[in-house]
Amino acid sequence: MVPSDDGGPRSRGDQDGAARRRRRTRLLQRYVLNPPVRLATRCGWVPGHVLVETVGRTTGRPRRTVVGAELEGDTVWIVAEQGPYAGYVRNLVTEPRVRLCLDGCWYDGVARLAPEVDPERLLARWDRPVHAAGVRRFGTALRVVRVDLEAHPTGRAPGARHGGRLRRWWYRGRRPHWTARLLNRLSAAQFAAGVLSPARAVTLEVRGRRSGRTVSLPVVVADHDGQRYLVAMLGERAQWVQNVRAAGGRAVLRRRGREEVRLEEIEPGERGPVLRRYLALAPGARAHVPVDRRAPLEEFERIAPSFPVFRVVPVPPEER
Repeated sequence: MVPSDDGGPRSRGDQDGAARRRRRTRLLQRYVLNPPVRLATRCGWVPGHVLVETVGRTTGRPRRTVVGAELEGDTVWIVAEQGPYAGYVRNLVTEPRVRLCLDGCWYDGVARLAPEVDPERLLARWDRPVHAAGVRRFGTALRVVRVDLEAHPTGRAPGARHGGRLRRWWYRGRRPHWTARLLNRLSAAQFAAGVLSPARAVTLEVRGRRSGRTVSLPVVVADHDGQRYLVAMLGERAQWVQNVRAAGGRAVLRRRGREEVRLEEIEPGERGPVLRRYLALAPGARAHVPVDRRAPLEEFERIAPSFPVFRVVPVPPEER
């Protein structure tokens, strides 16, 4: 028996198995996942992920890695799947000063390992089951990394929507630009398949009120008080809102399967808490809603009449 990373005994076979898993994961991430995800993260298109830039401990050159993370104030928390075996972790131990790309904007910070924080409790606190399952599946030595951010040169607060102007341009006049339509088609296919997307990301299918054809678009389902809701981030002018009303609320949600639902529009007085929960779950919507996600509930109640909210009700088999 040999000691494990946390001091407990571990057999030589267990260590060899963990080493093989690390090699396979490293190859998969380096040559398959990281290139496209790194570009998408750099543009701020991957919620819950950041690009961390460390200084290579042997080369002295910048090394950029995509990692799952959570921003709390001026602190970014990262759960490193391979812990001390990860290259970026070894780099930041040698040189703690790092740079992080959040929503397309770079921030300087100081990183350190945080052994006092339990990685499992941190993953549970994030409430992102798909990400947590991936970390547990591929991880061999989970460790928590804490990054304390410094002020941005422009004075922009960490987590501010650097890409907000671009996102608003994509939806000029509350209608999607061709770029937004293309990205929506790609996201709709991705969400329906349940691939590399948050657990609450689904594809909504509803009958077009003019064309009669099925229209698909990506949406985020917000949960509140045991119910599920859909929110129109573009407000009353969102085309899917008009289609849902014309269809009497009948629609289909897809994510690794098909669920027939009825969407029931709720009154403006009930929308405030749902809107706040929605902004916490949907970073891409924050550029279109004129309230900060951490604002008091009264602020959400003030804008509620402008943003339709629908309760998701499953259709029983006898009514399908």
